[in-house]
Amino acid sequence: MNFAMILTAAAGASAVELLEALAIVLAVGVTRGFRNALTGALAAAIGVLTLCLVLGPALRAGAGLSVLRVIVGGALLLFGLEWLRKGVLRVAGRRRRASSYHEFVEARDAAATLPHPARGRDWAARGLAFQGVFL
Repeated sequence: MNFAMILTAAAGASAVELLEALAIVLAVGVTRGFRNALTGALAAAIGVLTLCLVLGPALRAGAGLSVLRVIVGGALLLFGLEWLRKGVLRVAGRRRRASSYHEFVEARDAAATLPHPARGRDWAARGLAFQGVFL
């Protein structure tokens, strides 16, 4: 039962992040071309997969459980404080609610302001899509 609850929570959080990444890739694709957006997104997915394949077994084999708890706990504390700050600002009316549509609009505007290459590959658009998916 415990495992199912953790799995459900992790899947829900991943789905929210996937929607935000999709919004960014879609915005880059609409403004700068889908080939560049998909290339950046694919490179980020490969990068995350490689990072997991390299760090996963290394952490599992070599790191002590107490060290991992301190590292993960510290990271969660830092991210949690940032989320708390954003939540307080939203409740106070100083920040708008998060939505995939707003992510799309912000990414589209950012992609529109990037310099266009004379010809060839659009590295700025690929970098923006990479950043949106990798993070």
